[in-house]
Amino acid sequence: MDIDAKLYHRICVAETKDGKNFVNKIRSDMPQKQIDNRSIKLCLDIGCGPGNVTKIVADTLNCDMLVGVDIDPNMIAFAKQNYLAKNIAYVRQDFGAPWESLAPQVRQLEGRVDIVYSSHTLQWITRRDNVADNIRRLLAPGARAYLSYAGEPYYKDLVTNGFVRAIFWLLVWVGWLRSEPEHEQRAQYARAFEKGGLKIVSHERYDGSHK
Repeated sequence: MDIDAKLYHRICVAETKDGKNFVNKIRSDMPQKQIDNRSIKLCLDIGCGPGNVTKIVADTLNCDMLVGVDIDPNMIAFAKQNYLAKNIAYVRQDFGAPWESLAPQVRQLEGRVDIVYSSHTLQWITRRDNVADNIRRLLAPGARAYLSYAGEPYYKDLVTNGFVRAIFWLLVWVGWLRSEPEHEQRAQYARAFEKGGLKIVSHERYDGSHK
């Protein structure tokens, strides 16, 4: 995938809003003491995009270190240029790849990640078994993954700008982007996570209304 990161950064209003809401929900589920004591040592953001939400995640959860990964080199370059910090690193990575193919910078995090975060990304990754296995191997004992993904009906209703809508559907039509109905995604990811040895604590439906 080769996307204009600067353009995406300018138009990804809904994705940014959802990302903020999601990380704030995660924050509200945590004891204040855990945040104040910086007990969250290592976080991973799957599908970091241009890095704007990644920076919000790092600041909101008070992470000692956060690693953002994305398949698109343009996104990684933009994130490094605009949202780099002493506690944030960015790595180009297809997270749907098998464990053995992951970048050394990602594999060295095995068994150490306190929180895996992802918003508006997993619906595009078709190799779900690899995603589940990679998350399982990266998580520290007792750690959690917070994953939010959207389905095709959501995106169809979300995109109102005619030009952006045309681009979106063109990318779907040529096969560069793929999104499946919500119920199918939920079932496939549930099977993949359980098969990968992950326990699903909560699987909730989010109403993607931005009114």
